[in-house]
Amino acid sequence: MKPTVSVDVRDGLFELIESRRQPLASSGIELSSSVLDSWQRSLGLGLRPVGGHPYRASRDADEDGRLARLAGRVAAASAAELDRSAGCLSLTDPDGIIIRQWAGDGQLLTRLHESSLLPGFCAAESAIGTTSAMTLVSRRPAIVRGPEHFSELFTDITSSGMVIRHPVTRAVLGSLHLTNSFLQTSAIALNWVTELVRSIENEFLEEASEIERIILARYMRENRDSRHAVIALNEQTIMMNAAAARLFDRVDQATLWESASKVKYGRSPTVTTVSRPDGSTFTWQCSPIDDDGRTVGVLIRMPRPMTRKPEGPRRVIGLPGLEGTSPRWREMEREIRAAAGRSIILTGEAGVGKSTVARSINAGGLCRVVETGTLGTLSVRDWFYGSTPDWSSSRRIILKHLERLSSEAAESLARILEEEAPDLRIVGTFTGEESAIPASLRAHFVAAVRVPSISDRLPDLSALVSVLSARWLKRFNDPRSEVVWSPDALRALSRLDWPANVHSLNYFVGRVLSLTDSSRVDTAELPPEVVSLAARRALVGLEKAEAEAILRAVRDQSGNMVRAAESLGIARSTLYRKVRALGLDFDASNF
Repeated sequence: MKPTVSVDVRDGLFELIESRRQPLASSGIELSSSVLDSWQRSLGLGLRPVGGHPYRASRDADEDGRLARLAGRVAAASAAELDRSAGCLSLTDPDGIIIRQWAGDGQLLTRLHESSLLPGFCAAESAIGTTSAMTLVSRRPAIVRGPEHFSELFTDITSSGMVIRHPVTRAVLGSLHLTNSFLQTSAIALNWVTELVRSIENEFLEEASEIERIILARYMRENRDSRHAVIALNEQTIMMNAAAARLFDRVDQATLWESASKVKYGRSPTVTTVSRPDGSTFTWQCSPIDDDGRTVGVLIRMPRPMTRKPEGPRRVIGLPGLEGTSPRWREMEREIRAAAGRSIILTGEAGVGKSTVARSINAGGLCRVVETGTLGTLSVRDWFYGSTPDWSSSRRIILKHLERLSSEAAESLARILEEEAPDLRIVGTFTGEESAIPASLRAHFVAAVRVPSISDRLPDLSALVSVLSARWLKRFNDPRSEVVWSPDALRALSRLDWPANVHSLNYFVGRVLSLTDSSRVDTAELPPEVVSLAARRALVGLEKAEAEAILRAVRDQSGNMVRAAESLGIARSTLYRKVRALGLDFDASNF
């Protein structure tokens, strides 16, 4: 049985489709599945088509950072084309916060600014619904025309956007968007934005390629014996062979760099034994990677296998209704227990489940949930007391999305909580880092607890998928008693990016269950594009660069593997082993 969305979201989606039917038809626009999916996500986040505005971000836009500088260089070189397009370019960071803008049409830029689409404001899908910023969710080029926009505020424009990735690590750096008047929608707008993004990525590559080539060369020399774990890294790049990839997850990588950075700046090789949260230990040898007297990275070798601590009886004290046993999740639970009965604020990325954790903390008692998005034009006092008429009896309140409050509103709220409601037990949610919380508001909470992202709690992925599957089956009376996800399927999911974290994972699980009646999900049941993406993601860090170096060498030597191995400075047997490990297909490489 095909799962469906919640009743509220479904009804809202039907109403939105009906309200846009005539303008879409008169414009000759056929609603795409990607836009429909974004509408559904927007409604699921509690957004409404009327009255939604971008909000000022809780942190300043990095207008002088590397992304802004290199994008500015590309925009300056394309100024003539921008003028001819009669549009405006907007650059965002990975969270959808606008960093810089360039105008080919001054009146259009004024129109955007009047709608709060300007530097320092958040234009992410989670803030204003469907625009071309959905590229930060889908990781694909996106064009949204007139009435396809979720908010009625933007139905007179067309937005075309593309996510910007680091050319080597493939990490998301931000996004670039071209905005035009809907009446001047161009069929080539999205192609042009894509070309600009490629130019920005090339700027990153040219600026970083020298150092990355040095790191790659050292890595390939040391990786001749693939039985031992080998890692080469610096602040921006990490590369590891298959032996290392099996041992270290993304959480470990932070620990790796923390230790390696001491070597980089200490200038001497060192041997370190590190204990992991699961009780296992490993010993690694670090040495600097130098180039003409400067240290550009660190090489890590692990000559001895990891030693695991025998598992004893596990004491599980968790939050009601939530699943998690990973170190980061347990750390969060410990911090919450330490602040039991007092006001805390939950921080973290979008979609990690801060509201769900907040409800679990307050399970078993009367609790009022207040959404800051309902503030509107009300004063903070009227909004707070109007939203919590019975707070004196419940004594417990969840304040959601505190990051959406302006600094003035945050200060007013802090004053009310401190002076008029000091005995209230507040659990607040804040999308972002603790450092971005206004100081006056942060002072009211005894602790700021970070809810980990999926990438920080990959050991919990299996449990999360099982719980989400059970919820889908129960919600829609599916005849299957349970659905089991195979290790291969879960391994594929662990290699994917989840931009909206649990929110993204939940929709994905529902989609997969709608495509199969089987009680077991294997890779064959996953959408083909997901399997393909997961396979590509298996190349960790600079392994992509290593694969390209090998392909280039074989191509330059006209397919002669002996000469290609010599040009790379490795043995022919090592080259063949790397080809197999990286899954390279020369038949598909146009030799």
